[in-house]
Amino acid sequence: MGNENTMSYHALPGNRGLYESRREHDACGIGAVVNLSGKREHSIIEYGKRILLNLQHRGAAGADESTGDGAGILLQIPHEFFAAEASRLGIATGKPGDYGVAMVFTPRSGKQAAQQFESILEQAVRHYGMECLGWRKVPSDNHGLGELARTSEPRIVQLFIDR
Repeated sequence: MGNENTMSYHALPGNRGLYESRREHDACGIGAVVNLSGKREHSIIEYGKRILLNLQHRGAAGADESTGDGAGILLQIPHEFFAAEASRLGIATGKPGDYGVAMVFTPRSGKQAAQQFESILEQAVRHYGMECLGWRKVPSDNHGLGELARTSEPRIVQLFIDR
């Protein structure tokens, strides 16, 4: 008798749209909520939060029960928010769709390593014909993190990139 949880690669669906069966692999709990019309609705956030609660192991508790592997929600770029933040920093974003925002995680300790990483990223952006508009340090509150997570907590910055 075989393990019912083992999926045979022969049972995978064929390639269709963005799905490629060669990229299939096991995942430890994933949920997706999508509004196919692209319409912004707060209910998408509420459904996403419900998925996170139902997949508690995605924020898996570590040895200290307060440290996990994290979870996140991918959203449309909130243009009004980013335009205001960028303007405050002297960065011109242009219209919605004229820029992107890269979420960048660098070491908290070792300022030189973080600067080197940022420099490499800027070079890559220019290599692909885009322009770096400016950096924003993301405010954070680590009070909910476990002791173990705090020891490796990254510095979070955003890079505004002109398309």
